[in-house]
Amino acid sequence: MRINDNPLLMTLGLSKKAGKLICGTPLVCRAIAGAQPPSLVVMSAYASDNTRKKIKDKCTYYDVRLYELDAQPEDISRAIGGQASVAAVAICDGGLGRLFMDRAKIENRNEE
Repeated sequence: MRINDNPLLMTLGLSKKAGKLICGTPLVCRAIAGAQPPSLVVMSAYASDNTRKKIKDKCTYYDVRLYELDAQPEDISRAIGGQASVAAVAICDGGLGRLFMDRAKIENRNEE
């Protein structure tokens, strides 16, 4: 998948550049349970079953919004400039979280 073709992946890259992105399942889980939880958690729809369960359970328990992105972990990693595969990220800014969700709604309408 090309990052430039996907506005959702571009938003993740923007969040990373702004310093408002937490990358990787262990760090995301810690952030969800922290004093200031992230505004949005984005998880690859192709993450392992264990990772999916862990992230979903944490987000449900701590009432944090979760979005499953139809992208491989490698695509998320490339979008944020990483080297290793990243199955989950957390956006720690309300404005960037809203931007991501607005773009997601537009993407969903375009697919219908």
